[in-house]
Amino acid sequence: MLQYSFISAITPVDMDATDKIDQTLTCNIGDVTQAVDVSWKDPSGGDITGSTAGYTMTQGTVDLSKVQKSTLTITAATLQGLTTTSPLTWTCAAKSTLYTDSEQSAFQNVVVTFLTYGKLVL
Repeated sequence: MLQYSFISAITPVDMDATDKIDQTLTCNIGDVTQAVDVSWKDPSGGDITGSTAGYTMTQGTVDLSKVQKSTLTITAATLQGLTTTSPLTWTCAAKSTLYTDSEQSAFQNVVVTFLTYGKLVL
């Protein structure tokens, strides 16, 4: 008999950012008692893995509130290689490690709006 785990609460954290420094995105997976596997995709839909240049992904651990906080840090150099004139969307999803036959959750959007700093003319 197959057992399935339903990951009920994925809360991506949208943010405002700049491409001048490294940025860290957050995806909170709630109502879990055991760490889940978190997957991330870049704005073009490509999988981000531990060996993807310009990215550092952490799975996170489950805290006392039953929330696992996964983060994705993107280097400034990687951000500067993207077109940041409009918001970009990374995505995150989770899969149970307790019930290995369960399906991965749907990917959730983490929207990043890039701030533009202009010159002040007097």
